[in-house]
This record gives sequence, structure tokens and C-alpha cells, in this order.
Amino acid sequence: MGYSMRYYERRIGRGRILCINTFSSPYSSFIHKVIGVLLGRGVLYFKPSPKAEKCSYELYTIISNIMSKYNDKILNFLPGINDTEMINVLSAFEFSAILFTGKSETAKIIKKYIGRIPGIFETGSSAMAYVHIDKGYEKVAKELAQASFAQSGMRCIGLKNLFVHKNTIANLLPFLLEQVYQLSVGEPLNYETDIGPIYDNQVVDRTLELINQCSKQNFKLLCGGKIIENNID
Repeated sequence: MGYSMRYYERRIGRGRILCINTFSSPYSSFIHKVIGVLLGRGVLYFKPSPKAEKCSYELYTIISNIMSKYNDKILNFLPGINDTEMINVLSAFEFSAILFTGKSETAKIIKKYIGRIPGIFETGSSAMAYVHIDKGYEKVAKELAQASFAQSGMRCIGLKNLFVHKNTIANLLPFLLEQVYQLSVGEPLNYETDIGPIYDNQVVDRTLELINQCSKQNFKLLCGGKIIENNID
């Protein structure tokens, strides 16, 4: 034998890695997975959500153009596959690992069929924060905005629920709103964009419905709440 483990791993690579993702914006929300596979000399298979194939193909094209000078077989694109057909894909290829971001229901289906194949499953969370302070409002507001909206909020550990003590809210709120208004909404390919578009009309309608329900329950809308250029403001 005579080879160190490090050299041995470099020789065999990481095998076939299946990356299942919504592939909406921003691309940075899953690019770390892509880089990890490529650095490990693996072969990556993209499986996007059928509702976001245009966005995902743009990403595939960008990375393929970069990697083509090294190896044109590293990246593979699997479009037009629904959850049921996904089972056939899992059976047809001998994947070394699964990287998944999406619904809990889909994750359960995949886990059922992959057996002992290792996987990373990001299915969202209900992460919360409680704030009760009497100074440092601006600093805390920046941290809360980052926790909530970094990578368009598409992180499993992203802040979903915020509770603020009644003695803190009046001083914290202006700084928090300032941070929110500074967020840039737009094209996910632009480096300056903080929040990308909602690509599914059903999700747009559902978002507006939730806003309307909150309004009927006497919640106060502090910013946004309307559609701008096919995006939610």
C-alpha cells in the first residue's frame, strides 16, 4: 500500500454527489456545497426543483464554464424530475452522498430510499431570538437583520421568530427598520442583491395571503407588503 490516507482520498475522489436544491436566489446559499464537492474531486449532479429550473440552469452554466478547462464531466444537470421520479434516479446511480435542501416531506422520501448513504438534509427551522436590552440597539439590530435576511433568509438556522421585551422595542425598532430598508431586492446574479425574487406564483399568493391575515388580526405592517416588479417588497 504505502500511500497516506490523504493521498488515497485524492486518488479516488469523493464519488458521485447528488445535490438536491430549490436553486432559487441567492446562489451563495448552496454554492458552498458545490465548492466542497469540487475540492474533494467528486462528481456533482444537480437536481433542481422543477419550479426553479431556469435559475438552476443559469448556475449550472456559470460553474460549467469555469470548470470546463479542467474536466467537462464534473458537473451534471438533472432537470424535469419530480419527487416520484427522484426515486428512480436514486436507484440508477450509485451516489456516495446526498446534499438536500427543501421540504421535510421530500427529505423523508429520500431518506427512506438511500439506506446508509450519508447525507446532509437542510429542511428549515423555527429559530427564534429574544431581545431584552437597554443599550447597543444599533449593533443588535444589525445582528438581527443578518440572522434573518442573510442569503435571502434561505438558511436552516435563519432567524424566523423574534420576540422583543416591551421595554426594548421602542428603542430597537427604528434601528431594525433602518437595516431592513437598506436591503437590496433584485436580480440574484448581482453581487449587491440581498433578497432575490420569489420564483413561484403560488408562494407569492401565499405570502400576500399571510400578510392579509395578519392585517385582519390587527397586526401592524411596518414595511413592505406589496408586489414590486414581480417581487415581494
